[in-house]
Amino acid sequence: MATRKLTTLPLKRKIELIDEVEKKSKKQKDVAMEFGVPANTVSTIMKKKEYYRDLYFSGQHDANKQRQRQSQHDDVEKALLDWFTDMRASNVPISGTIMKMKAEELASDLGKDDWACVDSWITRFKKRHNIVFKSVCGESEAVDDKTVDNWRRTVLADLLKKYSPTDIYNADETGLFWRLYQTRPWNLEANHATEENKLKKELLCFAAPI
Repeated sequence: MATRKLTTLPLKRKIELIDEVEKKSKKQKDVAMEFGVPANTVSTIMKKKEYYRDLYFSGQHDANKQRQRQSQHDDVEKALLDWFTDMRASNVPISGTIMKMKAEELASDLGKDDWACVDSWITRFKKRHNIVFKSVCGESEAVDDKTVDNWRRTVLADLLKKYSPTDIYNADETGLFWRLYQTRPWNLEANHATEENKLKKELLCFAAPI
């Protein structure tokens, strides 16, 4: 007896299949034949259609991959991702250790007291959701480019006319932040990592090249 070839549809094709079934212009068995899958596969996909749509429209997965790796603890993963997204939206820096502790806390809230979050799970979680290290920049993003360009063309240009080039220096300030949060927290790759700098400066220095 010949072994039937297993056909695995990529996410994009699953979405196309769902749309085709919801048109109700064809029977599910006809849609199954069109996509080259068994009829029970169509039923399975339709039962999880909301999951597949969320996955597809999130843009965080390759829609052309045949297999989308799922977590064994989807409820914990969803809760952790929601929490992480909320924290970064509030500009709260998150380290790997904090993320791991929060995952175990959420698992306990979901009744999984015997589940321990290991580093490999966090690594896969970050990979699935494109979470990467990004530098947090505060004061450099505090003023928009249009304002800066306008100041250079008008105010700065007039100021420079009053001085000799030998009397013009480039200067900046710097601070000693010995209580500062980490500057490279985890962040969603699609997000631009900026954070308003409101932390107290313990020591302010002024420097100018001479």
